[in-house]
Amino acid sequence: MKESLETSSVLAIKIDQTITKIFFFDIVDEKYHLIASSEATTTAEVPFNDIREGVARGIDRIHQITGRHFYDEEGNFIIPMQADGSGIDHLVITFGFFPQVSVVSMGLLESISLESLNKLLESTQLNHLDQIGMNDSRKLEEIISLFTNKLPEMVVIAGGVNEGAARSLLRQLDMLLFSIKLIPKEKRPYLIFSGNADFEPQIRESVADITNYQLTPNLRPSINQENLLPAYNMISRVHAEILGRKVGGFSQLSVNSISSPLPYSHAIQIMTRFLSLLSKNKEKNVLYIDFGHEVISSSAGYDGRSTFLSTDYSFYHNLRMLLPKLNIGDVVKKSHEPVSEEEVKNYLWDLSLHPHTVPTTESHLAIEKALAGILIQDQYRQMLTKWPDFPLEIQRVIVSGEIFRNHFGYGDSLLTIIDSLVPEGIATLYLDQQGILPVLGATAAINRYLPIQIMEGSAIALLAKVIPIKSNAKPGTEIAVVITEFEDGTRIETKIEQGMIYRLPVPIGQMVNLVFEPKSKIELNPITKTFTKGYPIQGGLCGIVIDARGRPLMLPKDSQRRKEIQKIWSLQLSD
Repeated sequence: MKESLETSSVLAIKIDQTITKIFFFDIVDEKYHLIASSEATTTAEVPFNDIREGVARGIDRIHQITGRHFYDEEGNFIIPMQADGSGIDHLVITFGFFPQVSVVSMGLLESISLESLNKLLESTQLNHLDQIGMNDSRKLEEIISLFTNKLPEMVVIAGGVNEGAARSLLRQLDMLLFSIKLIPKEKRPYLIFSGNADFEPQIRESVADITNYQLTPNLRPSINQENLLPAYNMISRVHAEILGRKVGGFSQLSVNSISSPLPYSHAIQIMTRFLSLLSKNKEKNVLYIDFGHEVISSSAGYDGRSTFLSTDYSFYHNLRMLLPKLNIGDVVKKSHEPVSEEEVKNYLWDLSLHPHTVPTTESHLAIEKALAGILIQDQYRQMLTKWPDFPLEIQRVIVSGEIFRNHFGYGDSLLTIIDSLVPEGIATLYLDQQGILPVLGATAAINRYLPIQIMEGSAIALLAKVIPIKSNAKPGTEIAVVITEFEDGTRIETKIEQGMIYRLPVPIGQMVNLVFEPKSKIELNPITKTFTKGYPIQGGLCGIVIDARGRPLMLPKDSQRRKEIQKIWSLQLSD
């Protein structure tokens, strides 16, 4: 059975509030390939109120591309694949941010149970309404009001180490059950208990006739031990079950899936954790940033661990929520075109009212690039604040979203990322043009080979390897010569001046040897000696980039000079 799962055709569906994407994978020449992909408008809202219509439209497009039939005459999925080549072997589903499922957390000590529980919920896309601790100062009627007025759809309970005292935990449970009994049964929250395992029989007896519930292993089996994964998996499963009751057609579609549909937040963390372990060299961390239609999200992986963050807005949804918090002066400063604060305000307000507006002038494009850079920088800073043990030095960055695919050129995308994250050491930047990474994470649960083989292909495109050079020389001083040695013996010499950024014209996929000849004292982190002897490196969509602008990146204070140098940098990397 296991072997057949890993050598089968897969149809992967990613459903967001506005866009549904379909990916069809199959084996060609003994290796998995993305055969076709498509997208359609999600049909969860009126007039359809059923996501299956949008899914069917996307699959119909796959049929037009491939000629393969996916439905039988009655409109049901053909599973498994038939002898005539019709159908698929497996269907997997991941879902985005519609509509949000609300959750209340309950635990005992803030420094133990609630700390672990909050860490867990921060890595989901749930709407965390409130938390209730053992020392909560609110009166009982306030707690009751929380449940009866806000009607959370899920309650996750943690507390008590295994074989520990549980009187306080049982008191909390009694208070919870008293509160939710006042809610109509069909609106009562789903309970997930991840506390002291010794009291599972009492919990079963207390909860069974009141509402749906699940028990998972303790989040904190002991004071110094944390075990989040079982509860995280259960939360994802319950999340999908609740969504099945809220979104038309979701549960009917899910019946065909080989595994429970995964939330986007879960699926993308599978991939960032996986990528952090996949590298054969010292590039052990990876950052994924997705400018989605509903939210802007990021996930980072390091040494098999992962993080997740998301906003409540995007360029295409709820942008007005960002505008009151945005420093317009920062947008003006980061724009490589001369724009006024009034022009920025007007364009962004217009974009919030008409979210699919395409920039038609260089100024409008510059505003979007500046804003995208600010948001990337903010996401990264938030991540470092919430997960301070994550490495400061980013080695691999993958970006996705329509803004990079349709609005920005490859050079624009690359410069936006570099100027936002300002990598200290050598960094490898990629573009996920189709937003495929989350569905690979959802697929990994049933097929370990498919994600690896797709990642080895062209689905995730290399933008460029970025090599920062540090020097104390004055701007305009020649600090090095870079010799690009091609396989046919051709050599190109590029003079590197302090304060500039360069794009070496190396075609995508082509290997070259880079040799650095320093003209003054420079620092190449982390492999200076190797570069002086020659370093094999692959070209990307933007060739290879040498960044000699210094660290930290300093912009001229004079606005006119600042715009001039930003314009030069932009032209250097332009497509």
